[in-house]
Amino acid sequence: MAQATYWNATSEYDSAYSALQEVLQGIDSIYINTEIEISDGACLAFFANDNLSTIDAVLEANNLPKNMVINFGRQLIVPSIQQ
Repeated sequence: MAQATYWNATSEYDSAYSALQEVLQGIDSIYINTEIEISDGACLAFFANDNLSTIDAVLEANNLPKNMVINFGRQLIVPSIQQ
């Protein structure tokens, strides 16, 4: 990754792209955050599971207390690992 950063800083974009491709070849999953709207009647446990996450990860990403009641239409950040 350091090589890709170096090549990018020196405007050698083709070299940076090649170096980045080498790094990414060894990665089979990526951690992402997605903002998703809560649907009517949603349960946080099912919501987290349906979106490949956990209750604790959703609560932490949104700075919410464990006794949070989620409301219809609210946007939550959902961290998950995608393969």
